[in-house]
Amino acid sequence: MFITSSSSKGGYFLKTKAWSEAIRLTAITAVFAVLLVTAACGMTVSQDTTKKEKRALVLMYHHVVKDEETALLNDATITIGQLRDHLIALRHAGYNVIPMSDFVEMMEGGRGVPEKSVVLTFDDGYESFYTLVYPLLKEMGMTASNFVVGYSSDMYNPEAYPHLSWEQMKEMKKDGMSFYSHTYNLHHKHNTSKEGDPKPALTIAKYMPNKQRSEDANEYIRRVKTDLSFMEKRLKEELGEQISLLALPYGYINEQVLTVGQELGIKLFFLTEEGINHADQKEIYRINAGNPHITSGQLIERMAQFEKNA
Repeated sequence: MFITSSSSKGGYFLKTKAWSEAIRLTAITAVFAVLLVTAACGMTVSQDTTKKEKRALVLMYHHVVKDEETALLNDATITIGQLRDHLIALRHAGYNVIPMSDFVEMMEGGRGVPEKSVVLTFDDGYESFYTLVYPLLKEMGMTASNFVVGYSSDMYNPEAYPHLSWEQMKEMKKDGMSFYSHTYNLHHKHNTSKEGDPKPALTIAKYMPNKQRSEDANEYIRRVKTDLSFMEKRLKEELGEQISLLALPYGYINEQVLTVGQELGIKLFFLTEEGINHADQKEIYRINAGNPHITSGQLIERMAQFEKNA
């Protein structure tokens, strides 16, 4: 209530107090309105700067050696120094290295990933991933996935490059690394005829000399299913429940492998063919970055070209 008579000292006091209260409330309302506008603007900026996409690149590596071990280089082996250069170049070019779980979620129609997202993958499960790559990834705050050949981790072969143990994989998994199938024991070539003619074991029926014939369709599918299902069993036994993914030996796939894999719950199939990946694909393109002749500049240029043509 307002007292309008100014002849009374008390009336003047009440009037002044009432007006002060009204002004205070008006000021509070104005400040609150400004805060709301500012928050709304901030939300808009945040949404723009965290734009999500439904596409991503995947890089493929294999074996890594120390910088002084150049005599061991081949088409699928690089030095740790070269890998470091690649990772630094990715960061400087604005690429976001994302974990495989985020990539799979995006590919299956879930939430998008940041612009210029890239996944790092390594094939074959070489121990160099633990001794050389893993420390570098931790240093740079990045993660990667390795597609392992189960037999090579279960059975020691003194004539082969050392492979990861399950204990090493368990340790790395705690730091965000992930491990998936490269088949249990089908990463090789076998004879497909009496004369030989070796071809990839996963995708081609093998010749059985004791029966003097090649596998029929049922025998071939049974062999593939037995291998892939056993590998998934070993991964779950050693590493716990996780997404089922398959990197295809030599990059080859056929309808039978695709069908069997999907029946076993395998979500994505990783190729060696290059390209950029969009949501809802099942066959995943990968850019080969694991050749010793690929400089960091060349890698960034190739990645940019795939993004431009997407």
